[in-house]
This record gives sequence, structure tokens and C-alpha cells, in this order.
Amino acid sequence: MGVKGVPSYNASRLAFRGDIIEPLAAGDRFRVVTPAGTYEMTKGDFYRDFGSVTKSTSYRDRGLYHYARTPVKALPYLTDSRPTPQAPDPPASKETRTGNRQLSAEERSTLFAPLVDQVRLRLRELSGADDALLWALRRKLAKELSYDERGTPTHRVMLKRQKRLEQDNLCALCPAVLPDPGAVLDRLEAMKGYTKQNTRLLCPSCDTSVQQRRRYA
Repeated sequence: MGVKGVPSYNASRLAFRGDIIEPLAAGDRFRVVTPAGTYEMTKGDFYRDFGSVTKSTSYRDRGLYHYARTPVKALPYLTDSRPTPQAPDPPASKETRTGNRQLSAEERSTLFAPLVDQVRLRLRELSGADDALLWALRRKLAKELSYDERGTPTHRVMLKRQKRLEQDNLCALCPAVLPDPGAVLDRLEAMKGYTKQNTRLLCPSCDTSVQQRRRYA
């Protein structure tokens, strides 16, 4: 039901409904009433500032797109605000610090150093005087250990496909349309690995920003 001739609808958070928006002319206004406040804009504003939404599978196929967290670009369209909080920010540990387990100086000395020495000795014993075999064994070992942490390339490719579908081909943070190729599978917490619950797909720009905040880049 519209208010003063302006079509409006209720939503639990900022959402765009194609059945309300698409019949409008570019200059016609619509309102989205949420617990956090009311957003008002024209159809032209929507297509200009939220173009990625119109390209999403959710909006194209189901006529509905909702944001998990309201993007900054929507704030100028907030005509009133209410004290009801929106989705909370993610814990700082996922964005500003790694929280990864580090070896202490004693652990490096008493655990890690002897382990590495034993592995190197065993590789030498297995390869004998064959330097090419030593190289191949060392390379294979490094690859298998990386798979223990990161999963296999096939696993990560399948996970990226799942995330692309879940996120309607949009970056989890901006959200911009994800490039193909070029989208980055980001772990929220490195030690928890590449799992469905611990990953999100980011555009290169957002990934760079996240890594800088984590002091990886």
C-alpha cells in the first residue's frame, strides 16, 4: 500500500521487490519500510546506485533481493531512522586480526626444529644420491601438507562455485558483480580451513582491503 501516492512495502531489512519497482517510471519514487528506518528513492536512483542488484540471479529470477547488511550507499536514502539495530558487524577477529596459533620460541626450538631435521634426514635417506628424486619428494611433501591446510584445488573450485550461487554472483562485502575469473575465496578464520561455513567470495578490490586490514598485504 502506498503512502501519499508513493508505493511502499515492509521488509525485515533493506530489500528490493521487482513487482513494486519494475512497473514504475524512472522518476517515480518508492519506499522500503524496515525496522531500522524507511528508505525512499526513485526507480532511476535504484538502477544507478544499485545496478548490481538488478543483475543478480535473485532479483532477475525471483524478483526479490535483500541485503544481509545495509550498504553505505543506501544511507543517503534513509528518510528516518529507528533505534532497532541492524545485523551486527562481524567480530573484529575476522577482519582486523588473524587469531592464528603461533609457535612459541620454546616450541620452535623443542618441537619444530627437531621435526624438520628428522624430515630432511628421512628425505635424504629415501632419495639416496639422486638429487632429482630428492627435489620431487620434497616438492610432493610440501604440496600434500598445503592440501592439509587449504584443501585440494578441486575442493576449492567446487566451493567457489557454491559460494557464487549462494551470493547471487555478488561480492560478499560491496556487493559488486564477481569477476570470472578473479573472484577470491576468503577464509574468515584461517585455522578453520576452506569450509562452506568459514568462507565467502570477494571481488579483488575487497579482498585487497581485507588482507591489508589483516596485515597480509
